[in-house]
Amino acid sequence: MLGRKIKEARLKKGYTQTELGNLVGVTKEAICRYEKGLINPKMKVFEKLVICLDLTLDYTVVRKVDSVNENKEEYFKLNDDDIKIIEQLKKYPNLYYEICMDIPNKINAINKIMKK
Repeated sequence: MLGRKIKEARLKKGYTQTELGNLVGVTKEAICRYEKGLINPKMKVFEKLVICLDLTLDYTVVRKVDSVNENKEEYFKLNDDDIKIIEQLKKYPNLYYEICMDIPNKINAINKIMKK
C-alpha cells in the first residue's frame, strides 16, 4: 500500500524514479523496490520522501479502516473515545507519526511511564 502511494505521489509531481532517488539520496532501483512494495524505505529516506512528495501522515501511514462484515454484523468499530484520542494525537504530528511507525513499542513505553 505504501509503495502504491509513493508511486502515485511521484507521478503526480512529475518525477522519474531517478529524479526522486536523487532528491532523497537513493538509487532508482531503491525507488522502484519501494513502489513495488518489495522493501520499505528507512526512516530518514521516508522523511525525505514525505517532504519531497508533499505527503501527509494520514495518506502514508494511516490505513483506511473498512468494516468487516460477518453475518451483517460490524467486526470493527471506533467509539467516540477512540476518535477523540486520535484527534488529539493529530494535533502533535511528530508524536502521532512516531507512534504510528512503531505502535507496540510506543504503547509499551507509555504504559511503563504510567506505572511509575
